Amino acid sequence: MDIVLWIILGAVLLPFVVLAIFLLNGKGAFLIAGYNTMSSDEKAQYDQLKLCRFAGWFILALVLWIVVFVLGLSMQIPRWEAITLPIFFVGVICAVIYANTGKRFHKKVDDVDVSKDDSSN
Repeated sequence: MDIVLWIILGAVLLPFVVLAIFLLNGKGAFLIAGYNTMSSDEKAQYDQLKLCRFAGWFILALVLWIVVFVLGLSMQIPRWEAITLPIFFVGVICAVIYANTGKRFHKKVDDVDVSKDDSSN
């Protein structure tokens, strides 16, 4: 039964690995929630490559966590869920905070943030 579990896990995770590779190459920004619903003017303010790479690395981290989680469960490590689930939640919360603070994905022109309102002229 262990081999069946790993086959199913591989079949489920393989599309996510392919998606992550796709995003790491800077493609597939239309798959990122929120970005795909922005107007063209709003999208022009963001560095699509940085945004895609962040999403790709995030997906790969989640895939790795799932593999480690299932590996620990299959090895029947005591209290494995109590160890790994907090790591998962803290990681996701930190990634969301990182992505939504500091305007990390905004384009910069000559060290001037493009997203700032230029109504002072």
